[in-house]
Amino acid sequence: MKKILYILFNVSLFLPLAAHADLICKGKRLNGFSKYDVLRYCGKPLMKDSYLKAGRLSSQQGQANQASPKNVTWTEVQQWFYVSGHQKTSYTVEFEGGNITIIIKGKDKPL
Repeated sequence: MKKILYILFNVSLFLPLAAHADLICKGKRLNGFSKYDVLRYCGKPLMKDSYLKAGRLSSQQGQANQASPKNVTWTEVQQWFYVSGHQKTSYTVEFEGGNITIIIKGKDKPL
């Protein structure tokens, strides 16, 4: 369990380093849009997935911060997968709190 938490925490640190892409549906550039808007302009995704992202450590009663499941805040990240354009480019659209946080194009997705 500790190993899984360690991996998830470290992967979440590198997600902001992924190359950002633009997804354009019906002439609209969708960066920052809500799930409702993405559904309205792009339609249903081919597939949906989700994972938990580790957030900031919270201190408990003056104790030093430690990387344990009790001290970490978790945020659900939803991923919607689309294929768009004449070249059939794949896009992963990630949402936090109902709005797009990142759009990853094809092979730009981190492993």
